[in-house]
Amino acid sequence: MQCGGALLIGANHMDPGFLGGMQPEESQRVRQKLDEWWEIVDHDSALETMRDLLESGMRKKLNRTMELFSVYRAQGMEKGMFDEKAIKKNPSNNDKLLPRWKQYGDKTFLGWDLCRAICTSMWCYGCGYLSFEEMMELAIPAGQLLQKEFSSWDDVMESYLTGLFIWMDPKSKGEQRPFKLRCHLYRVLRSAKGPFAAIPFNTPLTMQLSERELMAGTSTQHEA
Repeated sequence: MQCGGALLIGANHMDPGFLGGMQPEESQRVRQKLDEWWEIVDHDSALETMRDLLESGMRKKLNRTMELFSVYRAQGMEKGMFDEKAIKKNPSNNDKLLPRWKQYGDKTFLGWDLCRAICTSMWCYGCGYLSFEEMMELAIPAGQLLQKEFSSWDDVMESYLTGLFIWMDPKSKGEQRPFKLRCHLYRVLRSAKGPFAAIPFNTPLTMQLSERELMAGTSTQHEA
């Protein structure tokens, strides 16, 4: 299951030998990041945020944006008809993503939400916001849904990177670098010695897995 969060773990220079890449002494730093990125500060905010990410996340809004943009491209945008910021902000990016969205539909951004849910739930556990059982009740269903909706790690990571691509501002040079780094990181992690090669995509995921079993095959460190 740790493979689901591998890009986030690697991008944040964390140790894959620990669940969620999080060493015990990093708890304060990760707590700050959870507050900054997700407004997670305690048990209740962790559960609420993770459940929302599993149930709808960013994909609900992004799919709606692409649905409207598809109409816009097919029929032309009437004045005042749409007010979606993403359409007005990045029309060239939407044009690039439209063929993929038409092919994959609601799955286009699913990997983006679920991979973040898996990794962030593990961070919430490491910070003491969630119990191990609560983390498993969030992360295991997310992993199982990935296995149901996708056919390989490549498919999952393509969906994750698609969400990252549209979430970042493509006109900002500062935003382009982390996207390119994650693309490179995935190429490293899917190499012969990487976790994506070591762990079969359809490895059974159950609530009975131990913490050690969740990390199986992901302890080798890789340089991005």
